[in-house]
Amino acid sequence: MRNITLRSADPRIMRHVMVTGLLTISVVLLGACDLPATPPPAAISNTWIDAPEDGTTIALAPYTVVFHSASVMGLEEFEVRVDDELLASVAPKTTGPGGSQGTLFMADYEWHPPEPGTYELVIQPIDQYGDYGPSALAMVTVAGPAAQIEQLPTGLPTLELAPTPTPTPVTAASLPGFNTPSYSATQVYWGRRGCSPTDLTVEIMHSDPTAYSIVLFYRLVVIDSGEKTDWMPMPMSPLGGGYFNLMLNPETAAVGLGSFSPMMIDIQVVATDQSGNELGRTPVYSDVMLDYCVPGSS
Repeated sequence: MRNITLRSADPRIMRHVMVTGLLTISVVLLGACDLPATPPPAAISNTWIDAPEDGTTIALAPYTVVFHSASVMGLEEFEVRVDDELLASVAPKTTGPGGSQGTLFMADYEWHPPEPGTYELVIQPIDQYGDYGPSALAMVTVAGPAAQIEQLPTGLPTLELAPTPTPTPVTAASLPGFNTPSYSATQVYWGRRGCSPTDLTVEIMHSDPTAYSIVLFYRLVVIDSGEKTDWMPMPMSPLGGGYFNLMLNPETAAVGLGSFSPMMIDIQVVATDQSGNELGRTPVYSDVMLDYCVPGSS
């Protein structure tokens, strides 16, 4: 049998192998550092100033600025800035469903312009983690107190009196200018996937040509317990010929209510003129049912 003698590796070769390995690892690590990181999803998707609109002229008087943002995760507060000066931090006052954009967070702020001039009004939302979302900007001209200003309505009309909990008979006196609303469905679903429809489109006609704003108020009412959400306002879109429509998704409101029992969607529509005066309101309609989705039930 032959004897085999094992010799130690040449030190120069070992050093070469070690250096080559370290360089290879360094290149891989540096390459990994250059890879683009996946950005986290934006919590706040958009922001709007509802009043005053960009380019509006207002009188030298207190003015209620109305604004809202859409967020899929939440919203902590709004910063109100004029000419880059922070005037206030305002918490959201109301929320409503925003469809694919998540939840709408709405607020307002009473602004006291100090003197006539042109101002840059900026609304900056901040989420619950302290991150800023996209801002909204409006250039506003403040005229002197003696100027004759056509004052636009400041924000959405409010329900001056709580609507009757059940529909009232439709008569000319209680339904001035409105026809009866039509719906894309009389039953919609929320919750698990597999049921349709999940959105509801409401259409209505108002015959008064002086109508400037048509706002739909809705709430959810649990049928067996009577538990209900607050009324939520949503501006309707003009279609022409006096017709207006709105598509709403009630899932966010249903989740907030925390009930899996069948619900009714109460609806009331209010019309105002350009000065914010109410022209009429419909009765409260309870024509659409909202059910939690059990796949195979629709």
